[in-house]
Amino acid sequence: MKDPRIGTAYGRSVFHIDGLLCLTAFFSFLSVEQPLGGFGNIRLPVELLLGLLCLLFPFVLWGQRRLRTDLGLRRPDGFWPCELRWWIGAYLLWMWIGVFFSPCRLVAFKASFAYTACVLPAFYAAYKMERETPDGGFGRRVARSALLGLGLFSIVALGRYYFGYFRGEPVPYNKIFRVTQPFLSDHTHWGAMVTLWLFPALYFVRYAARLWQRAGAAVLVAVFLWSLWVSHARAATATLSVPLAIVAVLYVWRWPRRRRLVALAMALVAVTAGGVWAVRQGQALDARKSEAWGEHMLSLVRYRQDASSMERVNRWKCAARLTADYPWFGCGKDVYPFVYGPYQREEDLTEVSTFAGDNGNAHSEYFSAFCETGIPGGLLFLCIVVFGFTAGVKAYRAVGRGQDGGGAEARRQRAWILSLLLGLAAYFTQGLFNNFLYLDSGRFSVFLMLALVQAAYTRRDGVEERILGWPSC
Repeated sequence: MKDPRIGTAYGRSVFHIDGLLCLTAFFSFLSVEQPLGGFGNIRLPVELLLGLLCLLFPFVLWGQRRLRTDLGLRRPDGFWPCELRWWIGAYLLWMWIGVFFSPCRLVAFKASFAYTACVLPAFYAAYKMERETPDGGFGRRVARSALLGLGLFSIVALGRYYFGYFRGEPVPYNKIFRVTQPFLSDHTHWGAMVTLWLFPALYFVRYAARLWQRAGAAVLVAVFLWSLWVSHARAATATLSVPLAIVAVLYVWRWPRRRRLVALAMALVAVTAGGVWAVRQGQALDARKSEAWGEHMLSLVRYRQDASSMERVNRWKCAARLTADYPWFGCGKDVYPFVYGPYQREEDLTEVSTFAGDNGNAHSEYFSAFCETGIPGGLLFLCIVVFGFTAGVKAYRAVGRGQDGGGAEARRQRAWILSLLLGLAAYFTQGLFNNFLYLDSGRFSVFLMLALVQAAYTRRDGVEERILGWPSC
């Protein structure tokens, strides 16, 4: 049988795939969009790195005669619905078929090409490297690269917010909507990426090998929390309650049954009291925008008076009408901004509505998937989300078996899987209200985390055998 380490050695010595992936993760948050004349825009240097990876990665697979296996074209062993390679491949295939039925074929073709060029290295190449690296060391390296890139961007954005200058231009009064440019699209994008990577950063605070690495991770966590405060990203901040609730449940579940019931009753009382207080406080506020963080968060409970919230409802209704008109293949990837205008109704319009197609998208990962790739594409996207978490839970439980959880190494591996799942839980929850998979920074981070979760799932038997001393099933 071929030594699995040969794949990693081949990739490193000939094409340096692992280094390119780490570099791409770093620059995904530090790239600037540049015009290409009449051919659109390009984000440099991340899109050049993605293009280079797309050229080199198939050569690596071809040189190893691993195309069918690594791209998921063969039926895997075990519980096959958890094999995300199948679901992601099917989603990409359906997306490309929809290009030919799109009302804006050129836009759909360009967006589908960019989407595929990002997913191929972010998921398939990262999955291969993590699967074949001993002890999963590649996943932690690429995560550190992404954290460093996001941390540097956050420091630049915070400096721009407090000092008010970037490239010699003063930041306007409503600063939070401009501090992320030219690297990220807006402040909600910033908040979503921070919540996605916050929990892997917390993992390194506890489990990094060296003291200076743990100290650096602690600084990053402080910068991320500070960024959430400054960014005023309501959806991202509010959806942090989901992963925190998961952590609380996992902690309380180890208690005796009577203590669990008491804790549950206290939690219900606290949540009910907090909800009533938030509603009363929110109703007492006026409808204007506020730069005060607390008032801005409380505006969530008075969404009917908030133009941004009501515009989301308008965009969701447009997405539903588009799905009804294009039920099978959708309107095409990233075509929504160009065609949703006529689908708006007068009673749904707000002060920020536009018919020009230059101001936003469907504001939901799920509505976007259904209206742009049709009902089958939307269901495939839901399968990616559901089976991604299923694979992570199965990997987490497999590592956690045995007496005392399998020792220190098993606890470390379990914490790594849990940090990835918590980050994805935060992102896909706020994905109900925003969507950033149409941007390469969001796409690369999300599919990279899914690749690391998938690698943990497929190597779970090997982890049991190495850590617990049990034979593989």
